Amino acid sequence: MAELAIAKNSDMQPDIKNTVVQDELLAAVPDMTGWRKERVLLWRLIKENGTKNKTVAHEVGAGESTLRRFLTDDTYAPSEEFLGKLEEYFRRIGIWDSEMKLPDDQPEFFTRIGQMNVVITDAWKRTWFVLDNTLKHRNFGMIVGPSGCGKTSAAKYWVEEPGNQDRAIFITANGCMTRKAILRRIAKGIGVWSNGDSDVLLERICAELAERPRLIIIDEADQISSKMKLEALRSILDNTGKIGIVLIGNEDLSEYILQIASDDRKLSRIHNRFGAYQQVKMPNRDEAIKMLEGFNLTTGAREYLINIMQRRSGKGGIRVVRTMLAIVLEALGDKLITESILRSSSLENAVLSVKG
Repeated sequence: MAELAIAKNSDMQPDIKNTVVQDELLAAVPDMTGWRKERVLLWRLIKENGTKNKTVAHEVGAGESTLRRFLTDDTYAPSEEFLGKLEEYFRRIGIWDSEMKLPDDQPEFFTRIGQMNVVITDAWKRTWFVLDNTLKHRNFGMIVGPSGCGKTSAAKYWVEEPGNQDRAIFITANGCMTRKAILRRIAKGIGVWSNGDSDVLLERICAELAERPRLIIIDEADQISSKMKLEALRSILDNTGKIGIVLIGNEDLSEYILQIASDDRKLSRIHNRFGAYQQVKMPNRDEAIKMLEGFNLTTGAREYLINIMQRRSGKGGIRVVRTMLAIVLEALGDKLITESILRSSSLENAVLSVKG
């Protein structure tokens, strides 16, 4: 995570634990070690479940200030009468004898984002289908879907699988890449000299791939949508006859391929070389739940993250949730993460992609 606190001079390095965001998040969750059962249940009822302070005060016949002091003041000594009324109320609403565990009896929770469960989602399966099919049939393949749905992670996972590392290269494109830049990136990926003009590069690439075929995977391929760049890829495909090329991008990519095929009959040969195609989606609810297992989340926090994970806009997706959790975990470790923490202005301002 990028450090948010700025050192006053180059000799002073800010402690990651003392960043502004982390301090604010940490202050939102108390250390409950040694708390009475009544206090723990009251905190969770109000802070986690969203029960109004006023409602609880009315039910137990106490003032709201008394409840607030009981929750926040470690030196406060509540009367036995007050504690008795709290117990009666908790029994009445069915949480006194529930399986709600106290802090000293908590299971171990994930404390780092790297521990997040790897879930084989439908998006991953569809991505792997295109990669396997294109490797086998040696044509163009295409995977499209919204940002954050997991298509990039799935492709990288596939490349790292035993047996695939020597059969594929993974390239991330960007909008600034020229035709020559793409060819240079491919040349470096397959281990050939990357200097020279475009024609020389193309010749080297084709010679190498004809001798040692590899699947070329280009992520963010919607960033290189131009006729000249796609023609260069088609030339590699046709001149080797032994490789496949998979393009990964958003929905604009497939629309562009169809458009150029209809606009220019000569370029329809690009469209005609496409084989396997899949449109992937955001994770479904069950998949999202499995990804979040192991983190110390309240029900409200989990539902909030699931909602973000399933958004199709740039303000959602798995990547955004991972960014949010990474920041919170660095501040809180295995402490309870509530919805109010995730919705806090501190976190929202630290993760631009979740704002609005």
